[in-house]
Amino acid sequence: MTENNFSISLLSPFFYPEPISTGKYNTYLAKELVRSGCSVEVVALHPTYPDWRPKRTNAAIKGVKIHRGGGAISYVGSQVLRRIQLELTFLLHSLNCLPQIRKKDILIPVFPPILFFFFVYLFVSSGTRKIGIVHDVLGVMAGITHSLPRKIVTRIIRVLEKRVFRLCDKLIFLSKGMAKRAIKEYGLDLNKIVVCYPFSTLEKNHGADALGHLFPSGYRHIVYSGALGEKQAPYLLLELFETIVEKREDVLCHIFSRGPVFDDLQGKVRKNAGRVLFHDLVPEENLYELYLRSDVQVIPQAQDVGGGAIPSKLPNIIKAGAPVFGICEPDTDLAEIIRQSGIGHCASSWNVEQLTSELDHFIEASGRSSHQSRQQKVHDFVRANFGIDRLMTAIIGYP
Repeated sequence: MTENNFSISLLSPFFYPEPISTGKYNTYLAKELVRSGCSVEVVALHPTYPDWRPKRTNAAIKGVKIHRGGGAISYVGSQVLRRIQLELTFLLHSLNCLPQIRKKDILIPVFPPILFFFFVYLFVSSGTRKIGIVHDVLGVMAGITHSLPRKIVTRIIRVLEKRVFRLCDKLIFLSKGMAKRAIKEYGLDLNKIVVCYPFSTLEKNHGADALGHLFPSGYRHIVYSGALGEKQAPYLLLELFETIVEKREDVLCHIFSRGPVFDDLQGKVRKNAGRVLFHDLVPEENLYELYLRSDVQVIPQAQDVGGGAIPSKLPNIIKAGAPVFGICEPDTDLAEIIRQSGIGHCASSWNVEQLTSELDHFIEASGRSSHQSRQQKVHDFVRANFGIDRLMTAIIGYP
């Protein structure tokens, strides 16, 4: 085996061609591993994100062997039960793929889900390095709501998650807050922990005009784009958008997403909030245009989740020079990145009246400079914090 010529298995339900979040992250990681000379196999489910309807696909990536499953699963509406279905489905599929993964040089389980690795670990060669990548700390995320059933589920998750994290030879967290919380609550070995912020995947396509019809002139365009779930506090986000369009006649608010929560929001929007608009997710090739047309990109985090997750789209938004209005607690990675980049404002309260006032002032302040000038301002910051090289070094010692 020559340097960087490792055989690698990446295990995650979410993979190409899923357009956002973990699936997108995994896709770019697999491509980079192949580019570095590694042999890569991926164990994944057929795409389900973000609407939880499996879409069978044979979509392929050059140099990556993909083992897919779960195409016949019908996910239920309950978020908790749906997550249990996902855990069990991917567990069974991973065990079915053991012959393909058990003797690799490196095994990369991507968490969550978590249950699969508890069993897969038992059958993997002792010489295989287990390098986990943590996108969300479920023990934190599951505790957002405080119903009795959720408390029981959270306790079970925490026991499993602690055990699974400790089975890894190395753990890569996507934020310092996640790592700090997991170390404190699970007693993890500091020597096994690496923090690698999500990497930028944005390709600049200057002159594109695929989205112009969605952004009429004469308005300031306030945009949320991406997945919608509990950790984004979607109903409070809608209330903020409804309130700001009532306050300012020159504002249009846009929500680009898909899935059950997105559908529910459309049914709940007030009739007098006609300038709150809903759109499907945009293709990858149109993301740069979307950010350029956004006068403000809103990134909300529900209370108490800052130590459990970080938005993977954040590097792309900053790289595009789009002004960021973050809603999060002041000690989170999101707040720190917004402050250090100098590209936005972080609001620390979910009081809608206060938020509306802060967003109103930020709309004015952000209009005083261009996307291009902000791109120049954050260039070195993006390069230093959101490159993929740190992640590759943590996995295979590259470059």
